Amino acid sequence: MKKIIYSTISSLVLFSCSITVNQPSDDVNKNTTETKTPTVVEKKNNTVSTTTTSTTSNTNTTNTDKNNAIKPLQMPELTLKNKDIAYLGNVFKLNADFKDENGNGSNDVTWKSSNEQIGKVEKDNFLHAISLGKITLTATSNRYPTISKSFELTIKEKEIKSIIVKSRKDGYVIAKTGEYKSQFNFDNRIESQDSFQAEVEYLDGTKTEQVMWESNGNNVISVDNGVIKGLTYGAVDINIYTADNKSQNVVFRANFVENLFNRKIECSNDISNLPKYSSFYTDPEINVKATFTGKVFDSLGRPVDNAIITAKSIHPCVVWQGEAQQTQSGSYVFRNAPVGVKIEIIVRKDGLTTRVRTEILKPNLMGDPNVNKFDFGRGNEINGTDPNNLYAMQVL
Repeated sequence: MKKIIYSTISSLVLFSCSITVNQPSDDVNKNTTETKTPTVVEKKNNTVSTTTTSTTSNTNTTNTDKNNAIKPLQMPELTLKNKDIAYLGNVFKLNADFKDENGNGSNDVTWKSSNEQIGKVEKDNFLHAISLGKITLTATSNRYPTISKSFELTIKEKEIKSIIVKSRKDGYVIAKTGEYKSQFNFDNRIESQDSFQAEVEYLDGTKTEQVMWESNGNNVISVDNGVIKGLTYGAVDINIYTADNKSQNVVFRANFVENLFNRKIECSNDISNLPKYSSFYTDPEINVKATFTGKVFDSLGRPVDNAIITAKSIHPCVVWQGEAQQTQSGSYVFRNAPVGVKIEIIVRKDGLTTRVRTEILKPNLMGDPNVNKFDFGRGNEINGTDPNNLYAMQVL
């Protein structure tokens, strides 16, 4: 009887220990399932022990929080942002966009110029365009010195649309781009148009009044920021240009005249004797002007090249002096000379006789090519306006 009872109890114990239990847990994420493996029953020294092993599986294999997602690494990238053309005298910032392996951007680069005589890199990566030419600019990452990038920069003169020079006193235009040079007479002892201002307009629409003033004879007439000052009597050319473009300029002529103050009174009393198509010398400019031309020949009728020819007014009330020039194929031309006024024309060349003609210019309303044509000598074809070949140049 005892054996039967013991066997029954042992069977019940073994049966109850072999049951698999699956129970939900409040601590388990809804996306995970805990599974318990069957109980392993061991019997050692008449002692029963049980071992239960559990495994956890994640049914969601990707992180749903994008902000915490790990970004894949990338190669660092350097991008340059400047144009390949700059203008002389400009100072501007060199820009580069460097992105590291995490995609973070910065301008943490060092720039270097291939020629600092043309373009110099200064503090905080500013480039100063010093002279005309081409340079190579290289940006190198400070964090990754092996990463660099270069581009070629051309420095050129800024293109000018127009330069206009006006009198500060009354706004009279003394010089303008594309027009023949004007001139004016002044005397230091009287108030006159001796102070000027300039305005420069570029092709891109920008404007400036910052210009350079230059006299081709500082010992005769000097100029400082548009203010003209006579030192000795004579005439000079005043050249106006910008610091970034000297080739696009305008020029006008300044005549420092002796005794202009006294001459003003004398001429005002004698103004009725001036030709009706000539204006009084104190006007801003001679109202009627003309162009006169001619050719210079030697006594054999051959054109004389590289002879120096000058022209000026010898009328006491009209002061005018043309710019000295050299003959080309014997020809010369003077523009904007006063009409109705005596003009003295002189031609010189070493080894040849000096010749002088005195003429009065006429208005040429009809465009006659022979009006105001003054030759020195006649060519082989026996033409020209030199009567009887009087002014032909002869060998000394």
